[in-house]
Amino acid sequence: MNQVWQLQDTQTHFNDIIESTKKYGTQILKQDKTEFVLLTMEDYQRLLQPIYHDLDRLAATWTEEQSNEFLSVLSDFSQIDEALWR
Repeated sequence: MNQVWQLQDTQTHFNDIIESTKKYGTQILKQDKTEFVLLTMEDYQRLLQPIYHDLDRLAATWTEEQSNEFLSVLSDFSQIDEALWR
């Protein structure tokens, strides 16, 4: 569970705050009206990644099995029904 910690308690509860961050993610440290955020390096790196609104990130992500399954489903669409064209 994310918890809000008082900044003056960080020295006393440092290990608890670190473990809580590892287990639950981002923690908030407060001092009066100022808030600080403690997060894991993994979460920080994720925040630095650009956000795309296209499908580029999906390109080349299928396994060979997934690709073959997709192509087999599409194979029906490549067949022409001669009776429809008479």
